[in-house]
Amino acid sequence: MSDLIKMRAKLAELEAARIERLAAEEEAAEIEALDVQLRNAEAINKFEQELGKQGREIGVIDCEHLGLVIVRKPHAAAWKRFQDTSGKNITSDEVIVFVTPHVVFPTKIEFGQVCESMPATPGRCALVLAALAGSRKADLEGK
Repeated sequence: MSDLIKMRAKLAELEAARIERLAAEEEAAEIEALDVQLRNAEAINKFEQELGKQGREIGVIDCEHLGLVIVRKPHAAAWKRFQDTSGKNITSDEVIVFVTPHVVFPTKIEFGQVCESMPATPGRCALVLAALAGSRKADLEGK
């Protein structure tokens, strides 16, 4: 075989291997995405049955490929304590201390991992908890 034929054969072999690898990666990503969607749907169903309707008793925060965070409506005393101690300058630690006990899904360890990967998650959860506690959208936007 000439060098040209060998090079073309090697190139074709590499391209075929690449296409096969990409197809396997795509299938794995689709399986992972479906797994996350299934886990999310199961969690929403479970907590709606246990705690009540989404938007009234539970709130859902979509953390993309990491799944959902589900929080339960804060008790009036917990909400008041958060408002009273935080004032205008809310620290991230105060937000985490307020949010964490209200997280019903995922586990606390998984929630910590989500927060490490997406640091804005506790703040997003706090906004959902505020809405569940009765704050109106205009209040949350500062209007």
